[in-house]
Amino acid sequence: MKDLNDKLDELVKNSDYIISNPDTIKRLKEQGLPIKSVFTTYGNYLDKLFAERKKLASELIKDLPKLNDNLSNGTVSALYEEIKESFVMGIPGASITLSIILLEFGLKHRLYEKRLGPH
Repeated sequence: MKDLNDKLDELVKNSDYIISNPDTIKRLKEQGLPIKSVFTTYGNYLDKLFAERKKLASELIKDLPKLNDNLSNGTVSALYEEIKESFVMGIPGASITLSIILLEFGLKHRLYEKRLGPH
C-alpha cells in the first residue's frame, strides 16, 4: 500500500485539481484529508472555454489567407468559411475533413470544365 501511495503522491505533486468519483472524495474527506471540492456551472465553463478559444482564434485568424472572390463560387466560399471557423476554434479534424472536401470539389469542378471544353 505504501508503494501505491508513493506513486500517487508523485503523480499529483504538481497538480492543482484531481478529478475523482464523488464517493471517493467523500471517503477521503471522512479520513480527514484536506479535499476541496469545486463545482463549475456549465455557463462558467463555457465562458472560460470561449474566452480561451477567442484569444487563440484572434492570433490564428491573422495568418489565414483571404479567399479571392473572383476565383471562387458559392460552394467554395462556404467551404472555405467553414474551414476557417473550425480551424480557429481549434477543431483540426473538421478543418482537415473540410479541406479534403474542398480539394475534391475543386478537382471535380476542373475535370468537368476540361470535359466540356472551352466555353
